[in-house]
Amino acid sequence: MSDMSLFNLFSFHFKSIYLTIIVFFAFYRRNQINFILQRIYLMFRLFYETGLRLSELLYLKVRDFNFERNTIHVKKTKTNVERYVFFSQETKDLLVQYIHSGKLDYHIFIDFNTGEVIKVDTVQTICKRLKNKLGIDININAHKWRHTFATNFVKKNGNMEVLRQIMGHTSLKTTQKYLHINADDLHREYFRLYN
Repeated sequence: MSDMSLFNLFSFHFKSIYLTIIVFFAFYRRNQINFILQRIYLMFRLFYETGLRLSELLYLKVRDFNFERNTIHVKKTKTNVERYVFFSQETKDLLVQYIHSGKLDYHIFIDFNTGEVIKVDTVQTICKRLKNKLGIDININAHKWRHTFATNFVKKNGNMEVLRQIMGHTSLKTTQKYLHINADDLHREYFRLYN
């Protein structure tokens, strides 16, 4: 496969991810009929806006959220180093509604039957079912959302050191593996500099 074919493939893949996110969020905006669907929508909004790992997201507690600053203090991390991530006003509104209507006072993402934190396997099953239900042809697992967050941050010219800290990486080298440069980006940047 030629370099140009690879670049076109990356470009198509990146666009298909964002089309998938649009379809996914549109489905959930229309389907907020019960608490479980609200929970799922909120989980994926937080994945997309924060870059949290699945294990980090599942162990968030109500007290970890600062609603005045739209900030989450992530305390249970893979690296055992606490950090802060941020979320949008729209997500804040959904969170506040979700917490109040669910009368949640400890963990955010619980199994409503057992009262315990949702299991990783449960989220993976949700991803598979949604992929089939919405006819999505790309993987939509939790790590893909984390990856998409990082790629989107870079595409918007975000600072790599800031991204490293938000992602909770100990090394910038780890963060750099999330970079994807496609043919459109190369073309645009080249002509921005040389025209």
